[in-house]
Amino acid sequence: MKKRYWLIPLLILAVPALLIVLFSRFVNSVYPEPPKPAVKYAEFPLHAVYIMNGQRHELRDTIIGEYDGTGWNEGNGKFRKWKLTLKSSGADRLTLVKTKEGDVEIEIFFSLGHAEYLMGDPDKDRNYKQNYPSSPLISKKEGRMNSTSLFTSGEWSEKYNIRILEWETGPPIQNHFEAENGDLFEILLSRTMFNGGWSSY
Repeated sequence: MKKRYWLIPLLILAVPALLIVLFSRFVNSVYPEPPKPAVKYAEFPLHAVYIMNGQRHELRDTIIGEYDGTGWNEGNGKFRKWKLTLKSSGADRLTLVKTKEGDVEIEIFFSLGHAEYLMGDPDKDRNYKQNYPSSPLISKKEGRMNSTSLFTSGEWSEKYNIRILEWETGPPIQNHFEAENGDLFEILLSRTMFNGGWSSY
């Protein structure tokens, strides 16, 4: 009888694929799809004023909020994903400085805020107020190593001396979410939750 050694690599490939399918079905049964938003796209005017190296800078742009499908992690199961980008550049952040020191790539930037809050997602605490941002962030990348932290005291803060004066965006939208079975629940975020922006003079 001819030995069928060719079955061995086939089984090696088939078993992991089968496990992935079974795991996917298990996740779908335990963690149902989160309700999808009725509003998947919105625009928010942005007005930012900041000081860098003693000079005052003013920016007017538009933040675009978009639904980005669903994700999954061990802590939350399945959840809605959102993304924020600038209309002028498509970037997901407002970059102030981008430079290189030796082998380290440095980027100092402002995050655009919390997409869940602006897009009226109930996964964000209803009592949350976006007093944001209080400080820029600094990202350092060296090879495959990447770290991001608050831009506080230190060599870089002394070199660039960045301070945010004003950060205003439009109010969060009112959104509602519908599950696949047709059940509907609505989250209303009152405009009174938004105080017209954040400023410090």
